[in-house]
Amino acid sequence: MDTRKLQFFVTGLVMMLFGITMVVVGTINDFLTSTYQVDRIFIGFCASMLTTGILFGSFTFGAIVDFYGYKPS
Repeated sequence: MDTRKLQFFVTGLVMMLFGITMVVVGTINDFLTSTYQVDRIFIGFCASMLTTGILFGSFTFGAIVDFYGYKPS
């Protein structure tokens, strides 16, 4: 398999797994509120921190890869 096709396939697979993870996190919100007695404001805070962390990680990792390159050492 060509390297570019393999990279495209793996990229699509990672995006699919990320989407599945976000859906699972969204479905356990009711479980968290009933089991741990947390309010919806805390659940919203956790969800916003998750997306903020993902955004921050993407920008940080992207800048490092742009500067140093993405290759094995």
